[in-house]
Amino acid sequence: MQRPIDAILEIVKENDLLPEKVVWGSLSRIRSEAVKRMMRRVECVTDSDLEKTFPKQWCATAEIFTKDGKRYFTKVEYCKGDPENSLSWD
Repeated sequence: MQRPIDAILEIVKENDLLPEKVVWGSLSRIRSEAVKRMMRRVECVTDSDLEKTFPKQWCATAEIFTKDGKRYFTKVEYCKGDPENSLSWD
């Protein structure tokens, strides 16, 4: 299952902000104006439906709306590393 951050990274990859460049890249890349602009458009909210499953599940969702009207949505019911979604060697 796709992590919420992966959905965000899919959107920004057109701006050459790929995960390996943003997450593992230099601090100057992370502090770039393009990343700062994206961060200003991100809003984090609490979802009461997801809160009902906590702490049994550590669910998360991400919803992204683009300027051209597209909507991207993903939900993770078990975080990577949980017994239900174990880590792999890949």
